[in-house]
Amino acid sequence: MSGLTPPGPPIGQPPPAGIELPSVSEDDLGERVRDSVNDALIVLAWSVSLALVAASVWWRVTPLAEYTRTAENGSMGEQQLARQVNADGWFFVVALVAGLVTGFVLVFWRRRDPLARVILVTLGAILSTWVMVEIGLVLGPPDPADVLPKASVGETVPLQLKVQATGVYASWGVGALLGALAAIWGTERR
Repeated sequence: MSGLTPPGPPIGQPPPAGIELPSVSEDDLGERVRDSVNDALIVLAWSVSLALVAASVWWRVTPLAEYTRTAENGSMGEQQLARQVNADGWFFVVALVAGLVTGFVLVFWRRRDPLARVILVTLGAILSTWVMVEIGLVLGPPDPADVLPKASVGETVPLQLKVQATGVYASWGVGALLGALAAIWGTERR
């Protein structure tokens, strides 16, 4: 019981004589708020910047599936269906790696308040996923439903660069949490 501290006085009553409670000055509180706002801005800038890079990588490495215009409207062969799954796979890989880097770097860099940093990194991961998906839609081709009716029979129309399996949206967040855990575990061991 040597490591336990006695409970403080009931709320609203002064501490017993001889016991000093730590005080927080307005300067300390202002500094903490400024540090928290700076941390949030850093995570925001990092998340958006890395999401733009990740979306560009996703766009570059993903071979897009194509519809072939038929008399009835359009069809997709087995090989094209496999390419459609590729977009989800590449999204998963790029987002997971970006999330790992994000979680590790941002939590390792500022070790002051790891819980707040992990929360900020998790929120940043949600934002990064959204930015990556939206930029992927902008960089990729237009919706084939708009292009296919205008195409001639036998012409191919690429699919949009978007995620079909919604479970891969979690890959950035999972990677960020794993990276944060590695950073916390690594600093605690030292």
